[in-house]
Amino acid sequence: MGASKKKDQRETTDLPLHEIVAVACFLAGGDRRHVDTEDVAVKANEIAPGRFSWRKYKDQIDLEGIYKHLWDLTKPDKGQYVVGSKSEGWLLTLAGAEFAEGAVDKIKRLLPARESRPRKEEEQIRRERKRMLAEVAYEKIADGKVSEVTPDEAERFFRLNDYVIGAARTRKIQQAEIDFRDDPVLGPVVRVIAEIVREKK
Repeated sequence: MGASKKKDQRETTDLPLHEIVAVACFLAGGDRRHVDTEDVAVKANEIAPGRFSWRKYKDQIDLEGIYKHLWDLTKPDKGQYVVGSKSEGWLLTLAGAEFAEGAVDKIKRLLPARESRPRKEEEQIRRERKRMLAEVAYEKIADGKVSEVTPDEAERFFRLNDYVIGAARTRKIQQAEIDFRDDPVLGPVVRVIAEIVREKK
């Protein structure tokens, strides 16, 4: 049993630090909402004890180091797995959520518990799903008429308007992609409509 435990620990700590931080963000609920750097730090330390500690004070997590890894994860060469900042918190992109899910599946026996989704949030997603299924953009794509979906219909699908711009617009689309990524009915449609919105000039 001791040998098995040692092997498991080595498997976990062989992950690059920035990938551990991406998984930690996922476990903290970062695929559903912005999470604080400190929440990510706690999860990262649970996954790989000691790897994010100060050199002198081993019982202290280096928050600045966690922040730097999160910031790196916003860049293309690290997969653009997260968006956000120290002040607003961190949110996984679709690519980040998919990476983290895959990593969790490989080493799930070694990981801390994932933050559960609040009941209120679950109900909100159910209502949003029902609304999206009734939208014209969804009906057209379900009927195989993708080319007939107008930019306005695509924006209405995500509840976008002229006042939702910049980062807020990007986050709204990304959140829908993440929330419904495993939905066999709605997930593929969300991705198609997201591309229509992104292509709008």
